[in-house]
Amino acid sequence: MLTRVICILVVIVCCGMVSGRANALTIEKEPTELIELRQKYTLEKKEAVSPSQFVKLQREYEIAKRDAMQSGAYINQRKALENTRDEEIRKINASCQASLEKLEQDTLTAIDRKYQQDLADFEVKAINQTHADYINALEKLEKALIAKNDLAGALMVQTERKKQLNTPDIVAPASTPMPSQPTVVSPQPAAAVVPPPVPKAVEKKYSPQTYSNSTHGIAGSTGNEFNNVYTFNLTAPGQHAKLSFNAYGKKSNDSHGEVYLSAPNGTRSKVAEWSPDNLKAINFYGVKSAQDVEPVEADITEQVTAAGTYQIQFKYKDGDEALNIYQVKIDTW
Repeated sequence: MLTRVICILVVIVCCGMVSGRANALTIEKEPTELIELRQKYTLEKKEAVSPSQFVKLQREYEIAKRDAMQSGAYINQRKALENTRDEEIRKINASCQASLEKLEQDTLTAIDRKYQQDLADFEVKAINQTHADYINALEKLEKALIAKNDLAGALMVQTERKKQLNTPDIVAPASTPMPSQPTVVSPQPAAAVVPPPVPKAVEKKYSPQTYSNSTHGIAGSTGNEFNNVYTFNLTAPGQHAKLSFNAYGKKSNDSHGEVYLSAPNGTRSKVAEWSPDNLKAINFYGVKSAQDVEPVEADITEQVTAAGTYQIQFKYKDGDEALNIYQVKIDTW
């Protein structure tokens, strides 16, 4: 029985081994159908994009780009970006212009202050020296008149010299010998010892002076201003003062604005205005200089009260034209 079972197992194993050999495949070459199918695929792939189709797609691409650049959305967004850019540039230019003007004003102000101080020191020194020379000359004249026995004249000169020395009492100088004998007195001795009448105070007269600046300036909207501030150093202003300026628009008088005056004491006042009412051209062929327009005038007597640095500023307010400034003057008398 055992022998029979073993025989049966041996037969099963042998059959399995024979069956395994029968399922093993040996590939010697590709099927003809596969080769033909692959060749057809390769050819179709090469011909899938024809030159005409490529040209068509290229044309559609170019048209799509053109339409996109001409679309309303693109144009609006581009315009908004350009406006933003222009506004930023305008702000930068305005800020830069303001900084340049401040730098120029600060630089000129420092120079003006030094010049004003130097001028004041020079004037004081010159006046003091002249005053001292005058007193010395009076003293010499007084001695000369005494030597001539002209006591009346000497007394007048002495009075003038004492007044210049700010001495209220008239005292004969110690070196002046007053004669005791009437024989040495002039033919009218009584008049010689009587003080002359004190002259009345003479009103101080001022020499008319004109301070002029012909620098071409422009006063317009923000970013359109150039030399719209004029500086004047008034050394000896009189009792009256007048501002005048010759200005006009580029092509017309359609411009409105205000004129301000800054005084040495720090005050700033509006002293004039300009508009088509007072911007008058007198040259039929156009305005190119101060001689082509009538001056605009303003009384600035109340603002000009002492020597120092004064500034005239032109502030544009409205109108189609910026103000072209050809000449600015301050007259005092």
